[in-house]
Amino acid sequence: MELKILVDEKKIKYKEVKKFIIEYIEQKKLKPGDKVPSENEIARLFKVTKVTASRALNELVNEGILYRIQGKGSFFAGYKTKISNILVFFPIVSSYDPYFTGPLLETFFHSIDAKGLNLSMYYFKDNEEIKEIPDVKDCKVIIVAALKKGEGLSADLLEKINIPVIYLSSHPDVPVSYIAFDNKNGAKKAVEYLIKMGHKKIAYFSADYKNNISNEERERSYLETLEENGIKEKIVFKGDYTEESGYKLAKEILKMKKRPTAILACNDLVAIGAIHCFFENGIKVPDDISIIGFGNYKISNYTRIPLTTVSLPVKEMGEKLAELSIKKINEGIAFKNERIIIPTELIIRKSVKQIC
Repeated sequence: MELKILVDEKKIKYKEVKKFIIEYIEQKKLKPGDKVPSENEIARLFKVTKVTASRALNELVNEGILYRIQGKGSFFAGYKTKISNILVFFPIVSSYDPYFTGPLLETFFHSIDAKGLNLSMYYFKDNEEIKEIPDVKDCKVIIVAALKKGEGLSADLLEKINIPVIYLSSHPDVPVSYIAFDNKNGAKKAVEYLIKMGHKKIAYFSADYKNNISNEERERSYLETLEENGIKEKIVFKGDYTEESGYKLAKEILKMKKRPTAILACNDLVAIGAIHCFFENGIKVPDDISIIGFGNYKISNYTRIPLTTVSLPVKEMGEKLAELSIKKINEGIAFKNERIIIPTELIIRKSVKQIC
């Protein structure tokens, strides 16, 4: 992306940087989902620090004009003052999974744009309850990435609005539509496969996020499946969804006198981090320990040992989210809440070994 602008002042305040980004959006006639200049490009252009550039971008994120995807960049979300058919709320968390969030939003945005619909994107704090929505004209659907119990629209707000609401992740106790992956069945298939391959001492690398719905479903299914198969020993380590976490948890495994023969990780990144740690310490996967991930990210087939994993068809979720949104727009006040569970499947590669 080539940027041409004459800057005379030696010191440019972040507010002026914000103003330039707005002008760039207008001059380029960007649509929601289009990329804006990166921190590095802005810092180089204005001769400011990356901290100043980041502050300008973050303020525009907080104002709902931009959204950011880790490892991908910053993108135009739409103006709050414009007419929007769809409002999208996403939580601001310490780390995003670029292999999940990016493909999901990209597929959804393209599907919506192809139908000529407008959307605006807003952020809410992690674990926050949304108590009011912006005054946006012509809103027909509200989408909330309520990933944890207690997140999402408040009960009072749900009673007041007469607009279809769609949650991402299962919320059976909340009167809204939702789209979710079949995490429970996916984890069950993974654990049953490990047992079939002769493993009886199986650990779960969990995410220590309070009330995270997807992780709770996976962990609970891991525990229940072991119980159903008469395995009493349960081994759960708490971390997060990053490679670094998988690496650190693998170190904890190395300290054990009687190590598990297999691990189910809460996502592929955690599994990959664990594999790196084991290889650095002379532990071979799958000869010495077997590992299954969760996600079936693109990179999982290109690790040093192709990863057996549970698929999460993210692009399919983005397509179904767009389909459900359009359906709700067409239904008007006659909308009914729907619950869509997207099937998962076990993708068998080379990170699991059969043992006696």
